[in-house]
Amino acid sequence: MARLTLGADRDLARSGQGESEVWLQAALASGANKSPDVSLDQHFFQKGEGSVLTQYYDRYDLQVPGDTYSLQAPATAKASLDGTLTSDITLIDAKARR
Repeated sequence: MARLTLGADRDLARSGQGESEVWLQAALASGANKSPDVSLDQHFFQKGEGSVLTQYYDRYDLQVPGDTYSLQAPATAKASLDGTLTSDITLIDAKARR
């Protein structure tokens, strides 16, 4: 059984920034009524300009069996319609290892 919860997506275009704020929580469990095997919590702003979507992350927490990873520093990811994806996302474990 997989559970996916997408938090409120707040459109900030009215403020003139042209960005959306996204809170994302996702969890995957191998069976009903079990704790998640994998969970992901993210917070980011995203903005589309032309053929490029840019996301600015300030939270990226990933929990897998035996370890937890968090965002080392605020990061950016960009995707374009030509299939190009660039990112400077770096996750570290509880001992600050990449």
